[in-house]
Amino acid sequence: MASKRNSPVIDVALTRSEPENLTPLKAIILAAGYGSRLKPLTDRVPKALVPVTGKPLLQIAIERCVRAGIRDIGINVHHHADQIHDFLRNYAGTDLRLTLSSEKTILGTGGGAKKLIRSMKEAEAFLIANVDVLTDLDLAVFYRAFLEYPTDALLAVKHRSTQRYLLADSDGILCGRGNPDKSIDFLVREPAGKVEAVAFSGLQIARSSVLLDYPQRIFSSIDAYLEHARKNQRVRIYNMDRSYWLDVGRPESLLQAEQDIASGLLRL
Repeated sequence: MASKRNSPVIDVALTRSEPENLTPLKAIILAAGYGSRLKPLTDRVPKALVPVTGKPLLQIAIERCVRAGIRDIGINVHHHADQIHDFLRNYAGTDLRLTLSSEKTILGTGGGAKKLIRSMKEAEAFLIANVDVLTDLDLAVFYRAFLEYPTDALLAVKHRSTQRYLLADSDGILCGRGNPDKSIDFLVREPAGKVEAVAFSGLQIARSSVLLDYPQRIFSSIDAYLEHARKNQRVRIYNMDRSYWLDVGRPESLLQAEQDIASGLLRL
C-alpha cells in the first residue's frame, strides 16, 4: 500500500471469479472531468465517486476490468482529486496495480490517456473507458475482436441519437465525422461502399502509438483516431448494439441506472 498522499501508484486487491486473462491488455479509466451535468452533486464530490446503488462509478469501472482479468489500471484525476486518492487508498489487498495521473489542467480524453500510457510503460494495447459509462459489454470478446482484425484502434459504437456522430464505411472502418442529422460533416479517407453514422460509446482499445504519436498535449481521443485514419491507418468500429449501455452523466440517467439494476436489466 502506498504511504505518500500523492504517490502515483497504489496497490489494491479485488475479489475475482475465474477471470479471463487479458494480459498484456492494460486499462485506463478517464475520471478527471468536472461532471458539470451532475451539478450541484459534483460541487461536493468528483463524478467518479457518484454512487449507483451505493457503489461509486469508479469502483464499478475497476471491478469490471478486474473481472476480465485486467490488473494494471490507470486513472486520471483532477476535480476533487484528493477524494479519489483517499477512496482508492482505503481499498484492501495487494494484487491490483493502479496508476493515478493528476492533471493540473484537464488534458482531454486523448491527452489524459496519452499521459497515462507514458506513466504506465507501453503495452501492446490499452482499454480506455469513460468512468460515467455503465455497460455489460464483454471486455474479453471486445479484446478478441481487436486482436482478430488488422486495426490500431477499435471503437465501441451504438446506433443511438447523438450530436456528434462518427462515420464508418461498409468495411467497418472509421472514415469521418457526421452532423446531428447524420449527414457527412467531413471525411478523412475514401470510404468503401456505404457510409453509416454511429455514436461512440466511450469505450475503445488502442495501440499505444496511436495516441503517443498525436502531436498535441490537450486533445480528444477521437481527434487522434480521425487523424490516424486520415493517414490511411485502420481504425475500426465495434457494434455493441446488443450490449447494455448508459451514460450516467445526468441526474435522470442516474435514476434510470438504478431502475435498470433493480429490474435486472444491468448487473454490476
